[in-house]
Order: sequence, then structure tokens, then C-alpha cells
Amino acid sequence: TKLFSSKARIDEGYNGIANGGYMTRTLELFTGVDYTVVSPLEYKTQHQVYLNIKSALDSGRPLTTSFKKTQEKGGVNSYGGLVQNHSYAILGVEDTATIGKVVTLRNPWGVREFGNDGVNDGVFQMKLDDFDKYAKQIAIPVDYLPGK
Repeated sequence: TKLFSSKARIDEGYNGIANGGYMTRTLELFTGVDYTVVSPLEYKTQHQVYLNIKSALDSGRPLTTSFKKTQEKGGVNSYGGLVQNHSYAILGVEDTATIGKVVTLRNPWGVREFGNDGVNDGVFQMKLDDFDKYAKQIAIPVDYLPGK
């Protein structure tokens, strides 16, 4: 949330984020590292998506993602309440014994979570299968691109 607020101050308000602002630029400004966006579909396997996210996060690199547009009204897509074309922080990945690989995400608004974990704090987990299916792009450092 502080990252988004700082970006808004740099761009003279949240309007700069909402109308053409890109998280890659924000991440570059605050980390000094070159970022780009990549679709999960550009990876050869889901396991490679998992490993790249884990490797980048383990190295202290912040990551973000956004989800695909649908024809739903009000900017909420049909994928369980995710906000379309809205940046979510990727907080972690985990290989669980019960449901397999999951991605932990946070909506900086603190509301509108995927699924129903019973807590409305903006933090939620999504199976890697669902993440691969619904994610539009991942903002990732260029040195963590698929095949690097």
C-alpha cells in the first residue's frame, strides 16, 4: 500500500495510476531494477511460473500481477470477485500438502478477495492452476524472465 501511495504522489495523484500508470515503472522507481511484464502463458510449465515467482521473491524482489478483463459490470470479473486490470501484490508461493501449489496475493484496497477465507483483509491464496488461468500478466524483473 505504501508503494502505491508513493507512486501516486510521484504521478500527482491516483489518477496517474488509474489512467495509464504501470506497475513496472513503479517497481523500477523504487527498486532500481528493470522490470517487464510477462504472461503466465509464456512459461513452458506451471512449475516454471512457480519457480520464477519463488526465486524472485526469495531474492527480495517485489512482484505484482493483474487479471484478465471480462464483460462484467463494475470492473469486477467473473473469477470470484477479482478486480480486472488492477494490480495485486504477489506475496508468496507455497507447495501445500493438501491443495498443491498456491500463490498468496494482496489487493491493496484491502477488500475484494478471490475465494472466501472468512477474513476481508485483501490477502488471499489462489491455486496455481487458477492463477495461470486468470492472470493477465506478472510484473517481474527482467533477469527472472522465462528461460533466464
